[in-house]
Amino acid sequence: MQWTDAWEIAIALMETHPDVNPRYVRYTDMHAWICALPDFDDAPEKSNERILEAIQMAWMEEVKLRRFLSLFFIAIGLLGLLWGSFLNVVIHRLPKTAAAGISNSRRSLLYLAWPWSFCPQCEEPIKPWNNIPLLSYLLLRGKSSCCGCRISLSYPLVEIVGAVIVFAAVLRFGLNIDVFFVVLFLSFLLVASIIDLKRYYLLDILTLPLLWLGLLANLDARFVLINEAVLGAVAGYLSLALLSAAVSPIINRRAMGEGDFKLLAALGAWLGWQMLPFVLFTASIIALFFSAVKSFVRGRGGRQIPFGPCLSVAAIIMLFYGNEIILYYWDFVWG
Repeated sequence: MQWTDAWEIAIALMETHPDVNPRYVRYTDMHAWICALPDFDDAPEKSNERILEAIQMAWMEEVKLRRFLSLFFIAIGLLGLLWGSFLNVVIHRLPKTAAAGISNSRRSLLYLAWPWSFCPQCEEPIKPWNNIPLLSYLLLRGKSSCCGCRISLSYPLVEIVGAVIVFAAVLRFGLNIDVFFVVLFLSFLLVASIIDLKRYYLLDILTLPLLWLGLLANLDARFVLINEAVLGAVAGYLSLALLSAAVSPIINRRAMGEGDFKLLAALGAWLGWQMLPFVLFTASIIALFFSAVKSFVRGRGGRQIPFGPCLSVAAIIMLFYGNEIILYYWDFVWG
């Protein structure tokens, strides 16, 4: 019997006897359990004590591995919640910081880290024990401890999304330098999208660094070749700029803002020019869907649907499943 066979039997035993500690299992019991497994025959060699010992060792190693993975993913989730809490600060303070920078105010990017978190209603500093990601919101029942005002649901949701970002990046790309870039990419998109939803503009302080980070990440062809990234940045900006210039005179208003041009340029720098048609198509479908829902719920009129979040969602889909989507598309087209 090979070690892989012993490991397979050990995993099967673990599934059928999840509450049993393999360290204290008798060989006679283990042999009986193996014989009872539906996928294993009662072969004579399975009664060999050395084989049973190998199965027991594999079983104990599998238990240790699963415990380690459980603790590891709990740690990843907690780290993601902390990261999401920081993203909340960025979402709340970055627009004010950008406005202060435009007006030559004394405020700077240090405002993102200082002062300590405070209540947006009464501006009272939040105590550290009332600033624990997600847990504090649940314990305080969604109300501020200082003035009792309602805490926006967006705060715990962003913290949860921050955990999902880190969790999904680790699951998809493993523990390597790629995770660092992917978490940055997703975090930039999350912050930019929420600000765009709230304020209807995309900040250069987000879109331009995102573009340069994409080119930096692809210097060693981490996601796409560097020439494809450069072409993607150029094509992303020009495609929306030309489309907006063509459509704006027809609808007698500006079709979209320059922030959308820069965001698509940044997406092209990360994903390459080949992904841009799929990103645009997916983003357009998302925008049409939400526009139809908005028209059905609220009727016609009102402000338009911001295109930045639609581009961001489409880019995330293409980052995780772009190759599979393209292969499926070509199989569908060419049969």
